Amino acid sequence: MKGKDAWKFLVELESREIDLAVFRESVRPIIEQIKLREDEAVSEFTERLYGVKLSPEEFQVSEDSMDEALSQIGRDLDTIEELVERVKEFYSMQRVEDFVVRRNESEYGVRWIPLERIGIHVPEGEGYSYFSTLIYTAVPAKVAGVQQIYVFTPPLAGGQVSPHLLAAAKLSGVTRMYRVGGPVAVAAMAYGTTTIQEVQKIFGTGDLLFMVAKRMVSPDVAVDFPSSPVEHVVVVGRGVDAERVAWELVSQAEHGLDTFLMVLTVDEALANEIAKETEEILDGLSMPAVDDANVLVLDGWREVEEAVDVISPARVLVLGDPGEELRFTNVGAVLWDTPSPLADYALGVPQRLPSSRYSRFRGPLTLFDFMKSVLTVRGSDELVKEFGDLSVRIAELEGMDFHARYIERLMKGQ
Repeated sequence: MKGKDAWKFLVELESREIDLAVFRESVRPIIEQIKLREDEAVSEFTERLYGVKLSPEEFQVSEDSMDEALSQIGRDLDTIEELVERVKEFYSMQRVEDFVVRRNESEYGVRWIPLERIGIHVPEGEGYSYFSTLIYTAVPAKVAGVQQIYVFTPPLAGGQVSPHLLAAAKLSGVTRMYRVGGPVAVAAMAYGTTTIQEVQKIFGTGDLLFMVAKRMVSPDVAVDFPSSPVEHVVVVGRGVDAERVAWELVSQAEHGLDTFLMVLTVDEALANEIAKETEEILDGLSMPAVDDANVLVLDGWREVEEAVDVISPARVLVLGDPGEELRFTNVGAVLWDTPSPLADYALGVPQRLPSSRYSRFRGPLTLFDFMKSVLTVRGSDELVKEFGDLSVRIAELEGMDFHARYIERLMKGQ
């Protein structure tokens, strides 16, 4: 795709909203019933959605089970321990410092304090458990100083939870682990039940039911940003092997059929070669093609920059030499000649990136997501003398007479 057709397609991406009405109608009764009937409704909808019948006493995974998981996963434990340390190392280097202005006997500024209690949702199913997602969210929370970290995941057959997930939770400092998932977990985290304490903020990713539920409870509880489906744009310059680009696309397509993939280049011949290589690899793997995967040829690198800002993807990967410096504004992460699985897993850098064009106004997960700022002012008579006159003048201009009279009295020593 190139020229006007490419730009017509790009402009349409500015409103790539999924019609969520049918999902909202499915989620609304779950939220309403859990608010009304608490644990009873959690049990009911867990059985209905996941085919697992649990009593309220069985929602939480026992500490013994989490401890036992460490010995159940054999040599995989080393991998999980190493990842925990990598993530801890990266986030420990972030600086969250109070800002204080001191003037004589007075001081004022902003201090940062961690949230007390958060909830994290981690997808799980038969044959997979995203323990890395747990680590990349729970470890930063722990580094930030959050005292109570609750993790929720859908139960497997018989109410089981993957031992890899349990081991990751234990090593990441998770306080409680619940075998409750999806929109059921969202409602329980948001409003609490007899056995599940409500949280201050909900983190995590999941299917569309989960994402819709998170959006629906957002007026009542803080939630993080959407980070699914995966969005991966590959900008291809000179000297790049088409097969490598194809493997980039295929590896990211593994996240699911709703993965958003795009290649942007100025070389039409290379674009055709990439499309051919990708198709051949997918055919050889018997892997279904994703719904959104396009190769666009644009007229120059300035158009490539503009296209990225229009798409506002979670992540951009630049492969090869564009021949000039590129700058992207609306993007959650930019990788330069770095295989995406390294950033997904091993580097310790944020795995959670903003999708759904949220990269227009925010970036990846940082320690600040687990903290809140508090303004503090320690006043004195000198502070009133220094700023009282300005306060009075502003109050009078805005018609706030009692504000002005109050400060005037203090300035007179009354």
